[in-house]
Amino acid sequence: MVRVAEVIVTLPVEGRFHYSIPNHLDDKIQIGHRVLIPFGRRRVTGFVRDLHERETLEAYKGKLKSITEILDPDPILRSDLIDLVRFASDYYLEPEGEILRIALPPGVTAASSRRYRITQSGTAAVASDDLVEEHRELLERASKPRGIRKDKQNAKFIRHLEKLLLIEAIEQFHVQETEKQVEVIQRLEETEPKKLRRGSKQEALYVALAQGPLSRPEINQLLGVTPARNTIRGLEKKGLIRTYKKQIDQKAAVIGEDTRQVQLTAEQREVLTPICSEIDAKAHAAFLLRGVTGSGKTEVYLRAIERVRKQNRTAIVLVPEIALTSQLEARFRERFADDVVVLHSAMTDKQRRDGWAKLFREKAGIALGPRSAVWAPVNNLGLVIVDEEHDSSFKQHSDVRYNGRDLALVRAHRADAVVVLGSATPSLETRRLAKSDRIQELRLAKRFASQPLPSVTTVDLGRCARDAKGEVPLISRQLADALIQTVERKEQAILFLNRRGFNTVLVCDQCGAAKKCASCDVSLTHHKHANVLVCHYCNATEQYSNKCNECGANAMQPYGAGTQRVAEEVARLLPGGNIIRLDRDITSKTGALEKNLSAFRNHEADILIGTQMVAKGHDFPRVTLVGIICADSSLGFPDFRAAEKTFQLITQVAGRAGRGDRPGHVIIQTFQPNHFALKCAIDHDDDKFYEIEASSREKTNYPPFSRLGVIRVESLDEKKIEETSRRLGQLARSLSQQFSTSIRGPVAAPIEKIKGKHRKLMLILAPKPALLVANMRSLQKSLKNVPSSVDVIYDVDAHDLL
Repeated sequence: MVRVAEVIVTLPVEGRFHYSIPNHLDDKIQIGHRVLIPFGRRRVTGFVRDLHERETLEAYKGKLKSITEILDPDPILRSDLIDLVRFASDYYLEPEGEILRIALPPGVTAASSRRYRITQSGTAAVASDDLVEEHRELLERASKPRGIRKDKQNAKFIRHLEKLLLIEAIEQFHVQETEKQVEVIQRLEETEPKKLRRGSKQEALYVALAQGPLSRPEINQLLGVTPARNTIRGLEKKGLIRTYKKQIDQKAAVIGEDTRQVQLTAEQREVLTPICSEIDAKAHAAFLLRGVTGSGKTEVYLRAIERVRKQNRTAIVLVPEIALTSQLEARFRERFADDVVVLHSAMTDKQRRDGWAKLFREKAGIALGPRSAVWAPVNNLGLVIVDEEHDSSFKQHSDVRYNGRDLALVRAHRADAVVVLGSATPSLETRRLAKSDRIQELRLAKRFASQPLPSVTTVDLGRCARDAKGEVPLISRQLADALIQTVERKEQAILFLNRRGFNTVLVCDQCGAAKKCASCDVSLTHHKHANVLVCHYCNATEQYSNKCNECGANAMQPYGAGTQRVAEEVARLLPGGNIIRLDRDITSKTGALEKNLSAFRNHEADILIGTQMVAKGHDFPRVTLVGIICADSSLGFPDFRAAEKTFQLITQVAGRAGRGDRPGHVIIQTFQPNHFALKCAIDHDDDKFYEIEASSREKTNYPPFSRLGVIRVESLDEKKIEETSRRLGQLARSLSQQFSTSIRGPVAAPIEKIKGKHRKLMLILAPKPALLVANMRSLQKSLKNVPSSVDVIYDVDAHDLL
């Protein structure tokens, strides 16, 4: 009987790959093992997906290559994670290797690299005078221990020197350890050790090692020497000790009773009862925890996790933003200490590998992070929580376009685990699941400790008094007075603006043209601190000028505002006020986001001015005023979800006010005070919003009444994109009846160019997810002879239509 391994290759290639198993590995290899395999002319990392037994190898065409070696003593992928990778690959139309690449921490996969080093003949040639200068320079570099790498500049010379046998190719392969290891010193058994000088450091170390192995840091502390390598080296030369690497034994935290004795509200107890009942039954169940802002959803999460951990089962908690990860981490560590492992992209590669290994080795049982934490390697999963489940950041909009919230539902279902989706403003998709009883809805209708919801004032900017220039003021008189009074009371305020930069666009007074990026079909943003115009899609920058590119008039005028201009207006209004800006320009530096949030939480500033990141989940007890500069700015987006996103955003940011012991107030500045999304947000009426918006979506057959796929065609070549789009549209319509789908487009994307590429998109609407995926897969396979200069991108359950 012959055994063959089916291996997932962590490269962007389609297909399944089979390798024969050498005799010396046959009794060791298991599903989930990380292996080194030949792939083309390279060696790469692979993961054993399955093992097959055959009488002969005839079932496989051609001669199978063999697995080179197993890279870890034990498998590092469990079967449940492999199954989730398989599902995501099939559903999101991506190779399994690409899915696995994002599921694993950086450095766990690797490939070989080729370098060149000097030969003996090359060394002799360097000593002669027969070489041209370029060859001599390359040979001298090739004589270094690391050798040289081939690149575009030296490729021709390297090929020539290799033919002359003056250099040779060497293959280098580096594999990162999947677990945190430490160097340990062990004493060897010697009945009569060689004489050690009495009172020496060598004798002290040798005696100490009689009690057991010590790490290098422990030895340094023992001897009071940093480093103690000379002492260690001396004992090694005498054959009395040996050095080896050992996995750090991190013990899981013991989960006990909550020492803070938080008193639950009646509503919290009521919603916890069915959640804990299903946890105790160890059965799959899905819940929507629909709670107003400040209602205590986090405490419900913590109690449910306590229940799961006491059963020695594990939990995954997903949050939409890294900023929320750091905030929730503090709450979770108060309760669970080192049982919490945080996973997110802002961590170093080593931190992510260590955290991953800690969860895999069951040294911790709670994974916390943004969407990528859905891949956490926890065992015996009992609970999955998705906080702020409505947030679009759970959907990845580039690379592998998966949805972390949806995969959380799949993973919980397959593990017979409980899943809780929490939000004050649930998505229409989740609300419809609850309406159809596929998810049980639980309500927290009151704020914790009976705090009232904030009162709301609307300022109609269309009727607002104009300033001396005849323009609509950025900060209305009502908002200005409220800011002054808030600071005088030693309270805090948040000003929310869904923009960044100083002025949104520059518009010509003569012809109406806006300053636009030459490579992207979007307006440039003015950044006053550097006096430059920036494209926030391709990062192209040009110097500020008031000359119009269209008509030549020096008549470019600012229209709109960003956080920088708002901050300047507030500084003029409150000369002594402390202000913190919070947008992606300010927080692009590592640690800046957490530093600014912490400073505001500690009342080192009176006013926080920010974009969308200030709206999500933050708890600032001293904030009593929230001002929304232009509430309806997102209503004009060419997106059928524009009203929903606006309603969610306003409700969420308004919920930052009045979370402490003082009442909150929200001032909404808008040009459309009668728009239903704004009126429902002002009235805290999410049921009314759902009723109106769902009715509109049903008439147009948009989600949640269908499943939406988007296919984007992008290219620098306008003619080729037209031809490919035309063929795509014809093919899609020929298949639409077979899959009961409707096709819209291809048409020009709302943003027609990004980074110089022309863009078209086509929408596919299907009644069921299986039909959508089958249709898109069929299109993917049937669209032949696509020029290499054209990108065709398939996005299942798309969120981004721009």
